[in-house]
Amino acid sequence: MHMNPINLHDIENRLVRQSLVLLALAVVYGTAAGAVVTMYYEVVPNMGVIDDRLGSVQAVLFVLAAGSGLIHLPRALQQLVNKSWRQAIIQAFLFLGPAFVFVGSDGLVSHLLWWGPISDTNRYHILHHSLFGGVPLTLLYGLALRRWWAPTAAAAGPVSRIFLAIGAAFAIIFSLGIGILFGAPSVGLILIAGLLASVVYARFAKERVRL
Repeated sequence: MHMNPINLHDIENRLVRQSLVLLALAVVYGTAAGAVVTMYYEVVPNMGVIDDRLGSVQAVLFVLAAGSGLIHLPRALQQLVNKSWRQAIIQAFLFLGPAFVFVGSDGLVSHLLWWGPISDTNRYHILHHSLFGGVPLTLLYGLALRRWWAPTAAAAGPVSRIFLAIGAAFAIIFSLGIGILFGAPSVGLILIAGLLASVVYARFAKERVRL
């Protein structure tokens, strides 16, 4: 059965930029919110509860950034099968990069490589994750993106529907895995919804430019 290819190049390029912007917003917001919590922790009642609410906003931004990166998985698989190793690595980087920044900022890096007891206190929790996890990881991702990714050089050919189907299945498994990792399957569902919303936005933005 013949599978007609689909060209996602323009959407992919827009989502690369969108994921980087979302990551930057997440760490800037987290640093500012964390500073506020730290300064007013002993002044404002129930600041620990407020800390959790403020942290959820940052988590949503990270989830949306990771969702934007999932669009690159089908092309990465196709390049891998075609033995286009360089392009496969670049597409895998675009797919995994935002998710790694999300996971690393939320705990993997900030807990394992930095002083965990700081993060265990509500007073410094958001600030610790943002400064020692989010900021360096986002900077590294942005620098690597600038060094290795070029929109005009990225494989602009169409993607077969079979790889889109495989990529969609992997994206669902990956998203649910993230949810299980954080003990909240709903996070995985939000990640999938974020991907769908990002694709819809990218298509809308593309059509708007045409008008």
